[in-house]
Amino acid sequence: MIRAKKLALGVSFALLASAAAAHADSTEQRSVVVSTKGLDLRKAADVDELYRRLHAAAREACAPLESRSAATQVAWSECREGALQRAIAAVGSDALTQRHYAKRSGAKPSAS
Repeated sequence: MIRAKKLALGVSFALLASAAAAHADSTEQRSVVVSTKGLDLRKAADVDELYRRLHAAAREACAPLESRSAATQVAWSECREGALQRAIAAVGSDALTQRHYAKRSGAKPSAS
């Protein structure tokens, strides 16, 4: 429950992504700070907001997508999804995890 208290207090954390996955000639690793300030993960709307923030941060951490080749797009997608999954796991919220898997499956998230 310490993690939940920290989140409720608005502690920020860094989302790491291996940019090398999206850039074959790079070994760069980027991090993006995601704020949880003002969020209460007991509220579905706040879980949705954190999910949006994490998704945007994963896109940013793996950006830029400099090529439209199929291989580069697949690598970028894998980088983004991996970064998002690691960030969700780091938060440790069941509601956030459920939100992510509901989004991926196209199902509507269960009410919390």
